[in-house]
Amino acid sequence: MATDKKLNKEKDIQLTQKIIMESEDIKNYSLSDKYKVGEMIYHPVFDDTGEVIRKMKSYSGKYKKIIVKFKKVGQKTLIEGFEDT
Repeated sequence: MATDKKLNKEKDIQLTQKIIMESEDIKNYSLSDKYKVGEMIYHPVFDDTGEVIRKMKSYSGKYKKIIVKFKKVGQKTLIEGFEDT
């Protein structure tokens, strides 16, 4: 029963994601991609869309970060342009 609920939730997330991608110019979030301030993204873990409102570097300078204001989960800090070395 719990497995059925999990599968239904995953299907709902996939459907929501498909509808969002088709209806607006929204990119799927990936930590390896780079983003611009004002760009809209969809984050599948949050099942939410948001606008990139700021860009910055981490304290170490090793990573670049974006601040995204999501509709449901609020403001989050995410990594962008990550390169696995």
